[in-house]
Amino acid sequence: MYVVLICPAEYEPCSDCRAATTPTNGQFIVQLKIASKADEHWYVESSVGLYDTLSPFPPVAPTPLANGFGLAEVAHEHDGASYYLLKAVHLIEKGFQ
Repeated sequence: MYVVLICPAEYEPCSDCRAATTPTNGQFIVQLKIASKADEHWYVESSVGLYDTLSPFPPVAPTPLANGFGLAEVAHEHDGASYYLLKAVHLIEKGFQ
């Protein structure tokens, strides 16, 4: 058995926000970080409200994050552990899961 820690979401500074063309279509980059054992394979089984970072900018609708999208593994400060990172776009005033 092992413990998984889901760290708080990190948002990029608004200088890197994806420009809105109306008051309701702004986009932000969010990074989700999971701490777990090293050498695992984490992926998105399904999501709502998360979009690919390669999506076109507004006013074009963003591309939904694909099911099966793999999270990047990054070294953790503790031996045998890693962070798994998911960087995605989310829409202003919209939640995600």
